Amino acid sequence: MDFFKKYIQLFTVFYPVQIIAATMVAYTALYGSFELHYLLFFLMGWVLLCGLGSAVVLHRYVSHKSITVHPILHKPLLILGALCAQGSPMWWATVHRGLHHPYSDQEDDAHSPTRGLWHAYHGWTYKVDPSKANRRVVKELMRDSFGVRLHKRYPEIVWAIYVVVGFISMDFLLWGMIIPAAWSYHQESIINTACHSRVCGYRNYETDDNSINNRLLALFTWGQALHNNHHHRPGNYDFGKSISGKSTEFDPCRIFRPLIQA
Repeated sequence: MDFFKKYIQLFTVFYPVQIIAATMVAYTALYGSFELHYLLFFLMGWVLLCGLGSAVVLHRYVSHKSITVHPILHKPLLILGALCAQGSPMWWATVHRGLHHPYSDQEDDAHSPTRGLWHAYHGWTYKVDPSKANRRVVKELMRDSFGVRLHKRYPEIVWAIYVVVGFISMDFLLWGMIIPAAWSYHQESIINTACHSRVCGYRNYETDDNSINNRLLALFTWGQALHNNHHHRPGNYDFGKSISGKSTEFDPCRIFRPLIQA
């Protein structure tokens, strides 16, 4: 059973979502057809997909198990993570657990900028082979029948949800789901590049990599840019004050914790 069909995920979900999002934003900018509710929808999507879906579900919950959620929320949260269009939650966790943290900024790191900024931003998706990751790093995910089905049927599930939402409201599908989903990928890619290059931040801890913190960027990336803190203590849910003790290091994902924690 092959759980790591990355090209299917890239060409059936990732690129179509990126193309639709870019086309819609460009069309709106060129023809001046922007309406206020587009902004409202985007902000909702930014909170749900970039914040809860990507920064919490894919990163903190699925990859690092840094929070235990209410059992009733497990399946909806996994679906929300899948709707970020960055790959299935199982694929995301396999790369992050197996090919990033153990080798951070070393040769086997999946997306370190030590191999070039383009590699860290997107080129790694072609070069990385998730099957090289020890599958034991996601053994508990492979025992989750729903997560496995979501991985195997990832494109169909994502597009089925998009179609249903589109019938209800095409504006919400575009501005509340597809455009925020596209941006959620760029949010993570900015972290891969900027927060693993020692040029625009500071370090609280001497970790064995190039991770840095950037407080301003953290506010726009749902705390992800408090990255040196995160690499110092990967299993901590809050990337900010609870690690460093600094009140100036605020992780916005703290707002979700009381809503989803068991």
